[in-house]
Formats: sequence, C-alpha cells, structure tokens
Amino acid sequence: MPSFQKSLKNGSQLGIIFEYAQQPLPDAVAQAVIIGGDYVCLILAVNIFYGAGLQSLLKDALKALKRE
Repeated sequence: MPSFQKSLKNGSQLGIIFEYAQQPLPDAVAQAVIIGGDYVCLILAVNIFYGAGLQSLLKDALKALKRE
C-alpha cells in the first residue's frame, strides 16, 4: 500500500480525496469492503474494484488538470 499512497497521495492533485485503510490480516475481500464503508475503491494485487461514478470522477479530474 505505501506505493499507492506515494503515487496518489491524498488525491487533492486530482480534485478528489483519498483515505487509506488496510486490513490487519489478509482476510476475505468482503472484510475489506466493510472496512472501507460506503465509499470504497478496493485495490488488490491485479484488480481494482470501485463503486459507481469513480470512472467519471477520475476523468473529470484529469480534464481539470489538463486545463490548468
């Protein structure tokens, strides 16, 4: 997870806010969703699972960065 935090930081450079939570033990994916609460983007070793609207939010943030 440190590499994601180093790369993405808190998300403010994209106009969004990232908060990070890590499972204490490598239990089931469902536990990670519970830890994440209502707003979750779940990043596994080779997959990223996200809720509705994340793609458009990231696209809008990228467009805003390009306008600056």
